[in-house]
Amino acid sequence: MPGTIRSLKIASLSTIATCAVLSGPVATAAPGTLSDSPLFLTNPVEPNILFLLDDSGSMDWGLMTRENNGIMDLGCPYYYAQPAPDNDYFWVVPTEEALIAQGVAAPYGGVWRAWNRNYNRLYYDPRITYTPWPGEDDTGAVFTSVNPKAAPIDPYDP
Repeated sequence: MPGTIRSLKIASLSTIATCAVLSGPVATAAPGTLSDSPLFLTNPVEPNILFLLDDSGSMDWGLMTRENNGIMDLGCPYYYAQPAPDNDYFWVVPTEEALIAQGVAAPYGGVWRAWNRNYNRLYYDPRITYTPWPGEDDTGAVFTSVNPKAAPIDPYDP
């Protein structure tokens, strides 16, 4: 029996030695540099899209005219056609009634242009069918059609 045990030990050691010699050292490879463009392109194209946002004060104006940088000048600059809680009422175009109350005579300096789609590009155009914005307000309510005489100033804030 001692010879059999010795033979098993030799066979086991030979198997382990053979596996060690045949397997060689273990090597791990790094992934290398991955391409940012398709490999079939020989001359990769650099990105050429520019995304700009304008949050300047003029983005809040209610007038967009062809002259005067978008404002209406009736002896002083006006920036809004209607009063709103987030603007200074001093910059709102006066109505003809308000001018009459101040003693200003007709033709009132053309204040009617502030409410005319041909002059003020931001004013309501009855030829256009306006649809509700896609999405929902802060409460999760989906935007729907509103009464034009009761439209919210900020649709996200009901």
